[in-house]
Amino acid sequence: MADFTIEGGLVINSSAALQAVSNIGRKIDEMFVKLNKPIDFDTKPAEEDLKRLAKEADTIEVNAKVGKIDLPDAPKGGFLDGIGGSLAGLVSPAGLATAGIAALGAGLAATFEIGKEFETGLQAVSAVTGVTGSALEDIGDRAQNLAAQFGGSAKEQLEVFQTTLSKIGPQLAQDSGALTTFAENVNVLSKTDSALGAAGAVDALTGAMLQFGVNVNDSNEVARESGRFINVLAASAAVGSASVSDVAGAIAVVGATAKNANVSFEETNAALQVLASKSLTGSQAGTALTAVVNKLQSASGPAAAQLKKMGTSSEELGKILTTQGIGPAMEKLKGGMDTLGSTSEKNAFLVSLFGETGVNAAAALLSGGEQLKEFTKGVTGTTAATDQAAINMATLSERISRGTAALQNIAIDTYRVLAPILSSVIGVISDAFGKVQAAIAPIFTKLTKTFGEVF
Repeated sequence: MADFTIEGGLVINSSAALQAVSNIGRKIDEMFVKLNKPIDFDTKPAEEDLKRLAKEADTIEVNAKVGKIDLPDAPKGGFLDGIGGSLAGLVSPAGLATAGIAALGAGLAATFEIGKEFETGLQAVSAVTGVTGSALEDIGDRAQNLAAQFGGSAKEQLEVFQTTLSKIGPQLAQDSGALTTFAENVNVLSKTDSALGAAGAVDALTGAMLQFGVNVNDSNEVARESGRFINVLAASAAVGSASVSDVAGAIAVVGATAKNANVSFEETNAALQVLASKSLTGSQAGTALTAVVNKLQSASGPAAAQLKKMGTSSEELGKILTTQGIGPAMEKLKGGMDTLGSTSEKNAFLVSLFGETGVNAAAALLSGGEQLKEFTKGVTGTTAATDQAAINMATLSERISRGTAALQNIAIDTYRVLAPILSSVIGVISDAFGKVQAAIAPIFTKLTKTFGEVF
């Protein structure tokens, strides 16, 4: 948003001016709530006063010309199409003032609030990425489009972009197509689990991808893998009892360990669902599975000695784990444990090998070998996230959410057109008052009463 410049070098801060306009809007909103009926804001007296002000200023030869006003491009489509051109004729002190007061009278306080929130979010994205100008405007447009497509608000979508670029890296902003694909996948994932929301979904997806070593410097890989990851997460929730939120919480703990052991994202999800069948979920499941993966590769003391008696070793189990996966490694361990005697003897061995942290998870995986295979197959190569999102988005509440987003987008577009004008209104009037106050004191007094906190 451009600052307002008075000829001669005086620059008026447009943000402060717009805040004053917004304050009036909020007061009008508060009155509306109290009265519970439409408010008839009579703008005619104020308009007449402003016209007289302009005339008086001309008489005493006060030059209050607008140096430059940068009007944004008109929004494409809808009832705002072409509004920028029609507003161009208002670029004069009296014309701008009339337009500004009329906007307040039209009840645009909510529009200003929505627009300001969007503008603040856009600047936050800029601060993280260094993107400015037309490229930043493009991100704003994409955020609005995503809100219209998935519901929520454009401000929430900007937060998705901000979190994504903070965690994946600002380099992703250089590939607008990949960034949009990633953001779309975040939104699809958010529709598979109502507990996630857009903020939870972007944390879940970025966290999983970072834990499993996706190359964040390759935008094509980021875009492609984001699609794979959301489908695995959604399919995981479908085949087992742990939700996407639960699985994401577990992966935040065990992800890097699984990646280092060369365990696939698919089998990690399947293993977590096996644990969920034994009521181990979230970070607790992640901690337990971490213990299992680590101990399979690093047995020591009595546990190592017992493995040797069973005809195997942590070296062999670790090799099977890193080349074939968790399932085959646990199968090998199970075969060795068949040489042990009683159940209590087997349980004692499991405690010695996996410790109290991992013993329950190890027992679940040892008894759930077939389940692990089924779950791994069930989460591989699916379109579960897209399918689930399509079903969930067909509800009335989701349709209302998308409709609300569309209305908010209109408010944002309106704000982007009117904000420079309203900034200039306040700048022109304030400067003019400062120069001719002594000559037109009665008008100044009346306008002060009319606008309250603006001046």
